[in-house]
Amino acid sequence: MGERQVSIQEWAEVFNRDNTDVTTREYKSWIKRFDEWIDQEPDLSSLRDFDAVLRDPDAIAELKKNAGRFTAWSTARPPDDGYSYSARVKALSAAKSWLAFAHDVSFNGGPGDLVNNIAKGDYNAFDPEIATPEQVADVLDDTADCNADSCHAMARLSYDAILRVSEVVRIEWDDVDLERGTVYVRAAKGSQNRHVGLSDRTLDVLEDYRGLVRERFDDPEWLFYGFYQHNWNRPWKAHAYSSHFQRNHWDAGHHSFARHSAITNRLRNGESLTDVSQRARHSSLKMTQKYNQFARNGDTVPPELR
Repeated sequence: MGERQVSIQEWAEVFNRDNTDVTTREYKSWIKRFDEWIDQEPDLSSLRDFDAVLRDPDAIAELKKNAGRFTAWSTARPPDDGYSYSARVKALSAAKSWLAFAHDVSFNGGPGDLVNNIAKGDYNAFDPEIATPEQVADVLDDTADCNADSCHAMARLSYDAILRVSEVVRIEWDDVDLERGTVYVRAAKGSQNRHVGLSDRTLDVLEDYRGLVRERFDDPEWLFYGFYQHNWNRPWKAHAYSSHFQRNHWDAGHHSFARHSAITNRLRNGESLTDVSQRARHSSLKMTQKYNQFARNGDTVPPELR
């Protein structure tokens, strides 16, 4: 590949300006794996070849064996059939960012969503776990009894506004407008920031929760704090809330609940692709179209969230 002109740390400093610390660390780990793997001049084909490695358990095992201790590959624990779809999308997104930053590889003129087109292969490769409306209601009921006072409001808002973990933990106090019934979302993954309308039930929950916060702060900066039974801690970190939610409320994880399930159930309920795509802040309508295969007719959005 020739002598590298920039360091991964230089990339990280630029990338972190528009992304969370957790995302930067995850991408940095994948970039190290990609950089250790690549043995040719980097170009668009590098992403496709790298994904082939991530799908192949034997190739991964060989890389781990030759990687030595304390390297990115030596800690890899893929499933028996290689890394999952979501992990490969993250790996390829990181590699794409690195190729563009460090090697001036241009991605202009390629497919609309290059990473997903490479990783998915066919639509059967995308098979997230989706909560039924009944399961959604059970999860929301469960979070209402959570010992984390902010959990129920976070879960309900996340599902209603289709929020990523990295988005819900960044919501500031003034981002919620109870009179207009909206929340301002600072979108992750390069999509557009936007105001999102909320259901009456979600607004009622947020109003009650904000009253609880007001008991502790005269001028709160953030909306959600990781406190338990009124014992204050600090604002939630994305990885902390994600782990809490998966451990206590939904085994498939927050993203499956608040993104995959919310998008699919809204499509099943007859909402248009355009409306759901805008609500989910997808950068492309093609992202939303992936969920059409799971959509069926019928009332699938819980009544209090319609």
